[in-house]
Amino acid sequence: MANSRKVALTILVTLLIAAAVITSNVVLIHTYSQANNESYLAAIIDKNRLLEETVSPKIIIIGGSNAAFGFDSATISQATGMPVVNMGLQGSLGLRWPLNNIKPNIHKGDIILLSPEYHNLLDHLQGGDILAQLLVFYPHGVTSLTSPNDIFQVLQSLPNIHTRAVKNIIELMLRDKCDFLCQNDEYVYFRRAFNPANGDIMTNQVKDSNKESDFLFSLVWSIPNHDLQNNVRFLNNFNDYIESQEASMYYILPSISDNFSSSTGETLQSAAEYLQEHLTFPILGSLSDSFFQHQYLFDTPYHLNSDGRALRTQMVIDDLCTVIECSYAQ
Repeated sequence: MANSRKVALTILVTLLIAAAVITSNVVLIHTYSQANNESYLAAIIDKNRLLEETVSPKIIIIGGSNAAFGFDSATISQATGMPVVNMGLQGSLGLRWPLNNIKPNIHKGDIILLSPEYHNLLDHLQGGDILAQLLVFYPHGVTSLTSPNDIFQVLQSLPNIHTRAVKNIIELMLRDKCDFLCQNDEYVYFRRAFNPANGDIMTNQVKDSNKESDFLFSLVWSIPNHDLQNNVRFLNNFNDYIESQEASMYYILPSISDNFSSSTGETLQSAAEYLQEHLTFPILGSLSDSFFQHQYLFDTPYHLNSDGRALRTQMVIDDLCTVIECSYAQ
């Protein structure tokens, strides 16, 4: 009898401790999320709301930060007569989650302009830490996790997120201000840096190019590889869904620095040829159209400044308006 009571008491204490740990962690993550709700990744909340509220037919731009920095959505809208939503945010979110995220809001007549970074095509998700951070701000996004690898990467990152949250809360108590995500490069990377009307980032103003790095672009993957084959298969399957919704998708190679080695140039050419041969939906533009000189770049080999964005946007409009009816005179 005494042993039964002891076992029951042990179970009760264990459950109480577990409940306390879970509750404290929920409070911790909620506090962390609220304290950093003006950070760059929190912009996913605004972008999803904009996507849900924009009527179809519409144009959806999807990709990593090259998409966020690389399109003038208002100009595309004016040329095509369609509202444009730029969902571009961060390349480390991977390829699958951003596409699954927009899936519920794809409707008849919509056009998806897909422009992922090369590492999203040539490798499986290695940015679970970034995706886990985003899910702190946008918990509903877990429903867009469909890849076992993506789920594993997120779960693997949770202890690190927990540690950062604890560190952040301590810093908040000591200094009464946000010091994670929203502190670094705050003049460029923050939630309100995006145009609320279309989702374009607006802090990539032209800089003095002499003060910037050489923007060396490099790729080390072999073509083709297993990840590229799987990712192209996923894109083709996703396009099947888009076509079932009477929508359409076009691929646009990401904007990159024109400063790269001959070996990287060969890899880029091989990647472009593989996509041309194996994608079941059209590619707009050419590989050479995606190369940009130093004066058009902002702060990384993938990010265009406002001049580069204007140049790329016009090229995309010219290409897009050869396959759809546009409202402007070419």
